[in-house]
Amino acid sequence: MDGSIRLYIPGPPNGWLKIGHDPTIRGIAAGSGLYQQRTDNSIFQYTGTPCDGSACPGWLRIDNNKNSGFPVAGSNTVYQMRTTPAGAVSIWQYTGTPCSGSVCSGWMPLDNNPETTSIVAGGVPFGGDVGGPRKRPY
Repeated sequence: MDGSIRLYIPGPPNGWLKIGHDPTIRGIAAGSGLYQQRTDNSIFQYTGTPCDGSACPGWLRIDNNKNSGFPVAGSNTVYQMRTTPAGAVSIWQYTGTPCSGSVCSGWMPLDNNPETTSIVAGGVPFGGDVGGPRKRPY
């Protein structure tokens, strides 16, 4: 893999539009937006600007935490699970504030349950109203 990210454009003219290129891309997540994580665990959000030649300016850094887990994109935002070297686990939600220089303050902690092993983003949480009775999701 050469680190290229391409977006399929249906209809005439259809094809694959190059929107990113970085050999340090570890993976991508799609949902409320398109996100990439690089090998240093930094997370970037696609802004809608495709590549122009070899320059791909359409990615905005939203996290630079070395303990960031892979982004999980939901229908309204993106989440991540962070694990410290000591083994502490926490779940974070992106608030929409991108990084400014080396400061990335756009994440809000949601949970710090040490028993958490993974996260999945979905629609309405477990089918119930906030504060109302909860139903199993099946």
